[in-house]
Amino acid sequence: MSQAFSEEATHPTPERIAAALGDAASVWATTVAAIEEVGSTVEWRYYRDGGWLAKATKRSQTIAWLRVEPGHLRVTFYFAARFRELLLDEVGINATLREQVDAATGRTIALSLELGATSAPEQLLALIALRLGAK
Repeated sequence: MSQAFSEEATHPTPERIAAALGDAASVWATTVAAIEEVGSTVEWRYYRDGGWLAKATKRSQTIAWLRVEPGHLRVTFYFAARFRELLLDEVGINATLREQVDAATGRTIALSLELGATSAPEQLLALIALRLGAK
């Protein structure tokens, strides 16, 4: 789980993102398109403790955090614990995500997708819709 862009001077560009993702380069375009399709924007920021992270927002609501790792894209969604039952009842999420919900403790539930070259967008789209509906 290494960060592809950990140095502040190494700003993520389309070329660098494609090089870091390798065979999974198309997953970046697919993910950003899915986020923008719902009216959200993606902006890069550098964090000393996390390197370069892309934040997907719609108005003032954070939808997801995106992190480029060698060979794949990690997309993480955060939900308040009060949405636990909603997440467990959601038909569109798979067993791996349900395990993440079950394992979550505290006030926040973090659901993380690791998207690679063969990843289908269904889980991503389901979580975007859930995150937009969770208020």
